[in-house]
Amino acid sequence: MRVAIISDVHSNLQAFTAVLKDIEQFGIDSIVALGDIIGYGGNPAECLDLLENNAKIIRKVRGNHEQSALNFSAKGEIAKFLVNEEAWQGILYSFRLIGEKNVKKFVDWPETAVVEELGISLAHGAISNNHAWQYVRQVEGAELEARHSPTKICFLGHTHRPFLFCSGQNFFLHSLHHEQELNPGSRYIINVGSVGQPRDHCPLAAYGILQIDRDRKSFMLRRVNYDIAGAMQAIRQAKLPESLATFLLQLK
Repeated sequence: MRVAIISDVHSNLQAFTAVLKDIEQFGIDSIVALGDIIGYGGNPAECLDLLENNAKIIRKVRGNHEQSALNFSAKGEIAKFLVNEEAWQGILYSFRLIGEKNVKKFVDWPETAVVEELGISLAHGAISNNHAWQYVRQVEGAELEARHSPTKICFLGHTHRPFLFCSGQNFFLHSLHHEQELNPGSRYIINVGSVGQPRDHCPLAAYGILQIDRDRKSFMLRRVNYDIAGAMQAIRQAKLPESLATFLLQLK
């Protein structure tokens, strides 16, 4: 069985479409989504529709951008504290395009989830404190997450930077270029990077594949080419900050 793990689409329709095509070519059985489908990019409504109408998606959790949209719906400008100014502009744009009715659906997206049939846990930021939207970037943080995870394998997003951490072995890979077998006796924290706005100096869309066989599990990070120029143009047409467009080129 193959499970795709996607995170941080951020309204990048071009990247999301390319990743979904790659998923189909890989013969994926199921998809889980780690949040932040909206924000930053120019096509929030289309990306949300693709997510909601994909029959292979079996679980989705809420990201901080969905939470910010919910907070804005309930409290207005007070929600702004969760994100920076550039992100806030993307959230307001997403709110206008997807509408309050769709924003309220985010209430049904949990902040964390356990997929018992796959033996995996899911969170956008951190499994240890799902309200804090923490950034897990280093060994110490990943070790804490491993101790709190209800399963031996936990998938995260939020940082837009892929990594694989193996508890107890001081094993922390920032660059994943090949399939990594997962020891059944170990605990893993895995970040699958970002579909729509990578931040690891590689502009290609990123997502993960969990291979589940009878007696083994393995993980592979996928990088996918997509129409970056088209995604940049969508941001400009939306009159969002120019920095959100140029960031897709990884020039910062």
